[in-house]
Amino acid sequence: MRRSNLIPFLRCPKCRGTQLSRIVYGLPGPAGMDAARRGDVVVGGCITTPEGPTRQCRRCGHKFLPLSREEHMGRPAHERFVE
Repeated sequence: MRRSNLIPFLRCPKCRGTQLSRIVYGLPGPAGMDAARRGDVVVGGCITTPEGPTRQCRRCGHKFLPLSREEHMGRPAHERFVE
């Protein structure tokens, strides 16, 4: 399942942190490695799947795949930020 239309304000489902890094897949070039060293992105490796994580929390290190707005709003309120 492709995840698009992400909710605009993302939180880590584990610690509710808001400082998230994007996980990028493939072999990064020099600019990508610089971004990884700064913590702007996380290098996720060469193999990717549609269900693979796309965000990593800078606070607790949890990797996750954000829900789309439709998936998020379709959940009961007490489950919306829990994985």
